[in-house]
Amino acid sequence: MLVTGFMGSPRKKGNTSFLLQRFLSELENLGAVTRSVHVPDLTIRPCIGCGLCERKGFCHFDDDMRSTVLPLIRNSQVLVMASPIYFYTVPAEMKALIDRTQTLWSRKFKLGLIDPDEQSRKGFLLSVGATRGNDLFDSIHLTMKYFFRGISTDYAGSLTYWQIEEPGDMKKHPTVEEDIRSVAEDLMAGFLEKPSWLFLSHSDDLAGPMARALCQTLGQGRVQAHSAGFQPARETHPLLVPFMAEQGLDLDYRKPGSIDSAVRTIRPEKVIVIGDLACPAAFPESDILHWDIPCPDDPSIQDMKAMETLIRNKLNTLFLQT
Repeated sequence: MLVTGFMGSPRKKGNTSFLLQRFLSELENLGAVTRSVHVPDLTIRPCIGCGLCERKGFCHFDDDMRSTVLPLIRNSQVLVMASPIYFYTVPAEMKALIDRTQTLWSRKFKLGLIDPDEQSRKGFLLSVGATRGNDLFDSIHLTMKYFFRGISTDYAGSLTYWQIEEPGDMKKHPTVEEDIRSVAEDLMAGFLEKPSWLFLSHSDDLAGPMARALCQTLGQGRVQAHSAGFQPARETHPLLVPFMAEQGLDLDYRKPGSIDSAVRTIRPEKVIVIGDLACPAAFPESDILHWDIPCPDDPSIQDMKAMETLIRNKLNTLFLQT
């Protein structure tokens, strides 16, 4: 399970950073793989409201939103937004990131595409502010509510702290360690309660991610579906995203995964091997299934349709049996 933390404070070693790193460390202790991104270090152009994403589903700015942020959003199971309060909202760099996720909002609400992970991805807020007013976090909660909704992520909760101003204030807070342990355990429990299925294919650029997306959709969040490749490609197959978009599913900004990464992050109940491949010995406790589905190197649209039909039928059978 991948957890990505986006740290919005310009101060790399301040109170917000301490809170995020402790939270991510606790999730790691519970079995998650984590990544932290310092948002002010990224190159993110402000949204200019041109409307291209609403018409075409992508932004014309080729910066770190396209290469880093959007792939991380789509490939993470938990997203943690960590931010201090600047004039009752997030700092400018974090706000630019939020505004530029208009691309995902547009793909969902303008183009009608469904993110297959929308029923399973969780979002969490960590925030600190210097004053004591009761309404200190009202604005940021509203921002996060609609931000997470726009990126097809469930706003699962928050930890917010008043009167945090001087260096080291967060570290000295009397309840922070217990707060983090409690919410981290609750957050992880929702994932650990669901069975995980892993789809293995040669390069995880076509059949594997197709099966994963269909599993998430047909299963309606009943399982955590993952995919990985024996020799993962750099990008998904160029036919996959437009083909699945015709089925109403949005697979853009996803990256093929490796078996090595899957071994570190997943304890699958089922491992489903697609094609004429041998299952690695790394999953001795998993139920191993083999699906004899042709995966041509240069598939036609008819090949894609046949592959999708076979995968749908096998998944429907599997769900009836479980």
